[in-house]
Amino acid sequence: MRQLAVHCAAQWKWERVLMAHSTPADAEARGLIDQSQYTVVIEKTPLNFSAYVPDLPGCIATASTRKEVVHEIQQAVEFHIEDLREQGEPVPEPQSTATVVSVTERRRPRMSP
Repeated sequence: MRQLAVHCAAQWKWERVLMAHSTPADAEARGLIDQSQYTVVIEKTPLNFSAYVPDLPGCIATASTRKEVVHEIQQAVEFHIEDLREQGEPVPEPQSTATVVSVTERRRPRMSP
């Protein structure tokens, strides 16, 4: 399986579809393409950014900046799904979600000497 080294839309073969239809929405409405949204986890490492898709094991990307890693993971998702289809494997449905929680740190009072 090909692998490339927050929510993103997985798009498959837009170029071929757009040749015959005016817009991706028109092609999607006609049932000629699928569009799914996969949750992407982006992590800052000491040297770069990395991203992975929990619902697509092995689908990863790395890049120097956050913007670049988002672009790379978009391509990785597209290639990953294309490869699964070419191999006759099922494409996992998006199931993962993500959220951000706020945590308030409570400071302990200083002890007197």
